Amino acid sequence: MRWIKYGLVTLVCVICIIGTIKFIKGDQGYEEVSKKTPAPTDTVSKKDPIGTTNIDDETLTKDQVWGKIANSYIDGETINEASDTILQDAWTYHINSVKVTKEHGENWDAVPDYSMYQYDENFNLINDYSYLALNITIQYKDSSAKVNDLWLNAMWLNIFNSNAGKVGSGYAEMATASLGKPKVQSYFHHPVQEGETLTTDIVYIVADEILENSELYYVLYINNQGINSVKPDDMGLIKIPLGVEK
Repeated sequence: MRWIKYGLVTLVCVICIIGTIKFIKGDQGYEEVSKKTPAPTDTVSKKDPIGTTNIDDETLTKDQVWGKIANSYIDGETINEASDTILQDAWTYHINSVKVTKEHGENWDAVPDYSMYQYDENFNLINDYSYLALNITIQYKDSSAKVNDLWLNAMWLNIFNSNAGKVGSGYAEMATASLGKPKVQSYFHHPVQEGETLTTDIVYIVADEILENSELYYVLYINNQGINSVKPDDMGLIKIPLGVEK
C-alpha cells in the first residue's frame, strides 16, 4: 500500500509541474502577441485649428461637399448659387456684393462691444478679426406666406470646411447693418411690407485666420421660422462668394 501512496503523490507532483510549464508558456505567448499587435490608437489625423485637414481617405469634389453641407441642414435641402435671387417666406433675397475689411463702413450702425473685438476711435477693427459685409436686397413678394414679419438677424453666416464640417461653432451672428437707427434690443426687426424693398449691408465679424483660408465654404442661412423649420421649404441657403467660391 505504501508504494501506491508514494505513486499517487508522485503523479500529482508531475501533473502540477506540467500545468505550471503550460501556464508560463501561455503567458509568454500572450506577451509575444501583445508586442506584435499594439493597442488600437485614434486613426483620425490631428486637425488644424479650423478643421480643414481631411479626416478620412475620401476625397470629395466641391459639388459633393456642397451636397453634404446642404443635407447637414435637412435631408433633401439644396444650396442656391451666390448670383441667385431666392424666395423665402414673404420675401426675395439677393446678394449684391461681398466685402471683407477692417474698416467700419460709413453707413453702418453700432457694433458689438465684446472684449474679443478691438476697435480704434472710428470702430475700425485693429486685432485679429475683420468685418464680413454682405450688401443684400430684400423685397416683399408674398403676403400669403405664413411668416411675414422680418427680422434681419434671421440671416446667419455659416462656415464649413472641406469635409462639410462646421468651422468652430459654424454660426456667426449678425453684428450690425446699415439701417440708420440706434442699436436697441429690437434693432434687427425691420418690417418690409408689400411693395417695399430694402437694400442694406448686413455685417458679421470673423477671425482673420478663418477668412485667410481659401478652402472654406460660406453659406448665408436664412431661417425666419427658427425651431419650426422641419422641411427644406422652411429655410433658404445661398452660397457666399468667398473661400472656394471666391
